[in-house]
Amino acid sequence: MPEMLVCTKKILERSGSTLSKDAALADWYKIGILAGLRKAEWAHDKDAAADIHLVAKNIFGDAAAFCIVDIDIETVDRTQLVGPQCLLVATCSVRKMWITFRTQKNGDNGEKKLFTRNPDPSGHCFVSAMYRVYHRFKALVGAWNVAIPLAVYQDPQSKEVLLLTTKDIETSIRAVAAITYSLHPRTNRKELTRWSAHSLQVGACVLLHASIFLATQIKWILRWHSDAFVAHLRNLSMLADAQHQALDRAAAMPNFL
Repeated sequence: MPEMLVCTKKILERSGSTLSKDAALADWYKIGILAGLRKAEWAHDKDAAADIHLVAKNIFGDAAAFCIVDIDIETVDRTQLVGPQCLLVATCSVRKMWITFRTQKNGDNGEKKLFTRNPDPSGHCFVSAMYRVYHRFKALVGAWNVAIPLAVYQDPQSKEVLLLTTKDIETSIRAVAAITYSLHPRTNRKELTRWSAHSLQVGACVLLHASIFLATQIKWILRWHSDAFVAHLRNLSMLADAQHQALDRAAAMPNFL
């Protein structure tokens, strides 16, 4: 998945438009892999292109996906801002950001998760990506519209503002996977079906596990109540390398056995 994020960045650089579907997906892929997002939490969970007036609702009758009021920040001088107020400050002024999960599969509706700004300007940053989403939303919808989900883009031909959909994600993520891993869209079609709107949640589990996070940490960070995430784990070179390193460290210890 990290390699695919690099690929989406290159595609975005070529597209040139910050309001395009590619630009929107590039930001949400980054947000999604860091937060382990389920598709209904951020995108329109339908296959057809979605007009912004056809918003999918949750069990409470509100928009199911994140809206602008679901974001809170704390600035470096400890000022607390909510929703559209966040646009009053620049990204570099943000110290912490919280995102509220409206409706979750695990039942923890209204749960808030904390993210911090990555001080490395060349690194992946949840806060920076969310601010790009914010500014795109402001340009296309308006900062004070609290009922329309944040995941929007502008169609280049019709200039219509649309919601990102499950179909958009699947088409895009499989194209990115094909480029990243040199897979042919026709001859490798079966392998490419492994990538879907579900891949961000899976990728987040795999990434943290490969980085030797404890199961309790993975469950807490990615909002799992059970150990079901284990079914998503993969055999990775990082884990195999870590095994070698563990043995090497043990061998270097005096009187290990």
